[in-house]
Amino acid sequence: GGLGAVGRHLASSFLTAGASVTLTTRRDAGDVAAELVPLGASVVTWDGLDATALAEMVRALPAG
Repeated sequence: GGLGAVGRHLASSFLTAGASVTLTTRRDAGDVAAELVPLGASVVTWDGLDATALAEMVRALPAG
């Protein structure tokens, strides 16, 4: 999952390098969001089986 130790480390590294980072989860992001959102990450909660929600989320991602 993207909210584990490896995902948090990668997200933090990408943010430090100036990349745009969006993390997705099916559950509350809690501490992960509190750690990464102030650094510029966005967190989206969605059901991975909901294709419509996935399409909407992808459309909302920043270009570039």
